[in-house]
Amino acid sequence: MSLRVVVADRSAFVRVAVCSELLDAGIDVVAEAGDRATALAGIRTARPDAVLLDAELDEDMEVVAAVRRELPATAVIVLSPDASESRAIAAVAAGACGFVPKDTAPERLPDIVRGAVGGEAAIPRRLVRAMLERFASRPAAHERVAPGTLTVRESEVLELLAGGMSDGRIGEELGVSEITVRRHAATAARKLHAVRREDAVAAFRRLVV
Repeated sequence: MSLRVVVADRSAFVRVAVCSELLDAGIDVVAEAGDRATALAGIRTARPDAVLLDAELDEDMEVVAAVRRELPATAVIVLSPDASESRAIAAVAAGACGFVPKDTAPERLPDIVRGAVGGEAAIPRRLVRAMLERFASRPAAHERVAPGTLTVRESEVLELLAGGMSDGRIGEELGVSEITVRRHAATAARKLHAVRREDAVAAFRRLVV
């Protein structure tokens, strides 16, 4: 069965070039988009195996986070006009499994998409070391929260929710049930004086920045 991909880029020229390479390689392009709203609508409707997403179309990585949250099985590969370390880190932190500079040889894209869908990360070698060092230098979530505010497990749950994981995926990651995940999220929300889970996640983000 052919892979199904959504291509979202502000440049019609880039969309044509990318779609051409994918189609020639036997990969189905199920939707195209030139703006943020159309991209999200197309992704939600098509529920593709992968998305190739223009970094300039999603500068705050909200589309990446939304796809990660709503369609965790969909691989998101961010296409960037440059090899910016900060942009790569933002993309990966939001849930992208790939970060590909637009000067990458177009004929490599089909293999990059297949690899991403298969669980591989697609990140330029020159960025991998810098990204690993940046993430390794960040304190754990519970170390960045004000002492006594949240437990370690509550912090872990909120951090994974902030990353777009579902309750089921968080349960698998932490080795607990979905009910336990929801209980930790609810307790954390009360401690942070948040009415909704989304508000608790937003408050947590402000605490750990």
